[in-house]
Amino acid sequence: MRSVLLLSSIAFLLLGIFWDNVSPIILDLGGYRNCPLFIDYGSKGNINGEAKSIQVQIEGSPPVEIIENSAQKSDEDAQGSFENVAPDVFFTEEELRKFDGSTSDTPIYLALNGDVFDVSKGRSYYGPGGSYGLFAGRICDRALAISKLEESELTDNLENIKKDEVEMWAYWVQFFGEKYPKVGKLDKDGMTDATVTDE
Repeated sequence: MRSVLLLSSIAFLLLGIFWDNVSPIILDLGGYRNCPLFIDYGSKGNINGEAKSIQVQIEGSPPVEIIENSAQKSDEDAQGSFENVAPDVFFTEEELRKFDGSTSDTPIYLALNGDVFDVSKGRSYYGPGGSYGLFAGRICDRALAISKLEESELTDNLENIKKDEVEMWAYWVQFFGEKYPKVGKLDKDGMTDATVTDE
């Protein structure tokens, strides 16, 4: 019995040490994208009592508040945060597709919530052969909201999504806004209206 407890403790210790490397593999192989263990939503406060929140609302749905726990940010995240004021550069969907990282000197862009982000620093994830390579040069709103890596879901159409999918979409809007620089906007007249279902 003691040896089982000892081995379990060692396994959990190693998992904790290598979590950043292991969790993307578990997500890709196991399909656990909606599992709360793999989504860092942050908490409502930190040891200093400081919290920053944003509210995201898709037309026709209730607002969703996302709260960031600044104590959980690593030094790397702090160095990688951006002001995120997009320049007056507009991309059509066709122009966006050219930024797919197909060559080592081609940047990788993706669009979310009408903004275009440069995700080139995540080339191992978003580049050719990466776990999220499908997102390179594409509009990703629906795919991220419903957690599906399918070509047919690469659109800004958020019609008939569920409340928890609105929350997932809001999480990704915050995630990309904090982690990657905005390089422009989609040349569109805003997002498609969303219809939220109660399922």
